[in-house]
Order: sequence, then C-alpha cells, then structure tokens
Amino acid sequence: MPASLRSLFDELLMRLVVVDDVRAADSAGELEAFFRLSGDFMLVLDAELHVRHLNTAFQTWGYDVADFRGRSFLDLIIEAERESAGATLSSILRTREWVPLATRVRTSTNVVRLVHWQLSTDFEGQRIFLVGRDVTEQERLKEDLSQAQRLEAVAQLAAGVAHEVNTPLQFLSDNVKFFEDSLRDLGPVFDLVAGPSPNPGALREAVQTADLEYLRAELPSALEAMRDGVRRVRGLVQSLKELAPTRAEAGELAQVDLLPMLRGVIAAQSPERPGLELVTSLEPLPTLAVQVGAVNRVVVSLIDNALKALERKYGASGGRLEVRCGVDQGAVFIAISDDGVGISNEVGVHLFEPFFSTRDVGAGTGQSLAIARKVMERHHGSIDFSSEPGRGATFTLRFPLPVDESLWN
Repeated sequence: MPASLRSLFDELLMRLVVVDDVRAADSAGELEAFFRLSGDFMLVLDAELHVRHLNTAFQTWGYDVADFRGRSFLDLIIEAERESAGATLSSILRTREWVPLATRVRTSTNVVRLVHWQLSTDFEGQRIFLVGRDVTEQERLKEDLSQAQRLEAVAQLAAGVAHEVNTPLQFLSDNVKFFEDSLRDLGPVFDLVAGPSPNPGALREAVQTADLEYLRAELPSALEAMRDGVRRVRGLVQSLKELAPTRAEAGELAQVDLLPMLRGVIAAQSPERPGLELVTSLEPLPTLAVQVGAVNRVVVSLIDNALKALERKYGASGGRLEVRCGVDQGAVFIAISDDGVGISNEVGVHLFEPFFSTRDVGAGTGQSLAIARKVMERHHGSIDFSSEPGRGATFTLRFPLPVDESLWN
C-alpha cells in the first residue's frame, strides 16, 4: 500500500475512533460529566433547535436541567430577539461556520441577562453546539465606566467654560468698577451744572477733580472692552449650543450637493491670504442629507485653521492650500491640506478636546475641532487628520453614502 494512501487511511480510522468514543461517552453519560466542568453555558441543539444536551450551569438561572431537554432553545430568549436568533441558528446549519451571537435570555425569575454565544455545527449539519458566557455584569461595568468618563468630560468642559468665561467677566467687572468711580467723581459736576446758578470757580475745581479729559479719552475704550467681553461670552454660549444641539436643530436636514457650498467657501476664504498657492481637485458629489449650516461652518473652520497654520510658518503671505473632494470607499470625503507648521504628537492627542487651543490667549476658544467632531457624529460620519510636524497637515471629513442610489445627481 502506498505511503500516501496509508496516511489517508490512518487519518480516517482515527476520526472514526474519535466519533465512536464521543458517542460512547454520550451514551454513558460521560458527556454530561464533561459539561459540568465548565462554568459557561453549554448546549447541543438538533436541526429543529430543540435542546439535546445542556450542562448544569443553567441551574444558576433557576432552570431544571432535566426538564429543559426537548424544549426549544428559543424559549430562553426574550421575544423581541427570537426571530433573529432563530434565523442565525438556522443559517449556520447550512454554512457550517463558527459565528458569534449575542442574545438576552430570561431566567426562571424573569430576570434578563445578556449572553454572548459561540456557535458551531457537526459535519452533517444536524447538530448545533453553543457555548455561552453571561456578560451582564461586564457590560454593566463598561456602562459604569462610560458614565464615569462622560462625567469626567462634563467636568473638563465645565472647567474650560469657567476658564474662558473668567477673562471677559474680568473685563466687565473691572470696567464696571471704572464706570462707578467715574460717575462718583462726576457727581459734583452734575450737581453744580444742574443747580440754578453754578459758581464758576467751584465748577472749574469739580471738573479738574473729575479729570474730564481723562474720562473722555478712557470711557469709550472701557465701553468697547465691555462690548468685547459680552461678544466673547455670546460666542462661547453659541459654541456650547453647537456642541450639544437641541432636538429640533439635530433634525434640520436638507438634501444638498456639497460641491457648490465647498466652492463658495474656497472662493470666500482663499483671497484672504496673498500669494497663496491654491490647488483644488473637486469631483462631482452625490446628494446627501446634511445640516447645511453646520457642515458649512466645519469647512470654514478647517480652511481657517489651515490658513492660520500657513501664517505661523510663512508669515503674512505664501504657502500651499489643497482642497479635494470625491467619493471613496462608500463615503463622500472632503480633504483640506496645508504645508504649514503641522501638528506634533503631543498636540494631536488633544486636538478634538473642547477648549484645547494652540493659539495665543484670546485668539480662539479652542472649540472649532470639537464642534466639527460633534457635527460629523450627528451625520454618522467622521473627521480625522494626518500630519508631519513642520510639513503640514490634512483633515478629512467623511459622510456615509445613502443607500438609495436615486439621490445621486
């Protein structure tokens, strides 16, 4: 007998021995003994999804193992998920693949538990083997951790708001005090002028004490500083509203072609920088349902950031700005690149955090990228960047394509 044929024969013989051993173990009750070694939930189902074997782990859910044999496995699962679970189980009988399944099961005391299952079948497609792990507590811990992270983010946001509001409030406080002192000094002047026949000498002395020339020079600038403080607070409030839009704002969608909007933004902003090398590659885009104003502000802020990066590297003129758009890997993309100062790794990890800014104090609130990320999340899209310090950066927006191809132009 040739060696290759003998090897194949030996392998087949070994498989038959293994099958016979498993059948013998099953008939002798040894399979149940093996099942009891596992703390996970182990099941063997027939082609009709009825339970053939199960281990004693099910007793932790209050079920009697003996009584559960012969029942449908789907009886364990909450009603809302039975149809999809049944379809998955029936499918693997045809495909004979290892697949995962997550279901919520109901215990004998009507408590719902989340279970992750691993599924496989036998060679004939007549049996389904399931090993399940109760992950309810792990998911609860993950949710608690997520909640803690959200609270930490809220605390960070509050600290950023307090920091940003403090400076304009200080402007307002200092200048309100200045106005109070000025009005107090002007009190004697008002009293004399309002009197029946003011004494010229007393009026002159009161005017000198109040220092009218100084007040006339300083009061307008103090008033403008107060206006500036109010504008900054108003802008901060508007930014916070964009970070957390109302339900009505989140629903304001319109079917639009983003290409004309993109061209308009480029035409409006590129002349702001003399000597700019502007490169565009704008392909036709499908119509998308977007919040037009929000997306427009994101594109404006990204181009503005690119121009600021060029200014920091080249000064008042020069530099290269490239804007591209098109369709790639099931998404509409808009990419904005510059050859400015770039982004270091230390800065990159904080780039999308609220109130993080690399500009000088007062030059920006550090919210444009945080808002951009929120806007893209509302559109089920993404924003990411790539950069090489000293050689520029590229920011890319991605909007998922609609399934309905009739929305294409």
